Amino acid sequence: MGSTSISLSKKEFSLLSYMAQNVNRVISVDTLFQIIWGMESLEDTRTVAVHISNL
Repeated sequence: MGSTSISLSKKEFSLLSYMAQNVNRVISVDTLFQIIWGMESLEDTRTVAVHISNL
């Protein structure tokens, strides 16, 4: 079986890693934003959806 490398931004990697560690758990967008971006959701939380769609 071959392997393929892909490039991820730091945020994409953090998001993927967090979701992989929390399989079968429902996590709100606000929670993901706070954990990955390190702040309350004062920004546009749609950025989480954009990063997920990139993955």
